Amino acid sequence: MFEDSPTCINYREKNPRKPCHECPLMKFVPADRRDTNTPCRHIRLTERGDTVNSFYEWGTEEELETALGRWLIETIQELETDTLALKQIA
Repeated sequence: MFEDSPTCINYREKNPRKPCHECPLMKFVPADRRDTNTPCRHIRLTERGDTVNSFYEWGTEEELETALGRWLIETIQELETDTLALKQIA
């Protein structure tokens, strides 16, 4: 999902590909999954721990899109809150 979108640092890249560890999404990838071929597939999208990878294995595309949409909204809200808090401190 992430690697097929403009979110990916290698989206539409031919060669050389950038290493995944340079991707800003890596901060959302659990430490024990960062060395996988597609670490972004292991970002936890739900409180249950569902990931892009788990939806690929047993979920539907609709379930994945719904979970991803919720995760994006929640993550953006958290980032905006953190940014606002930092501005108030400064």
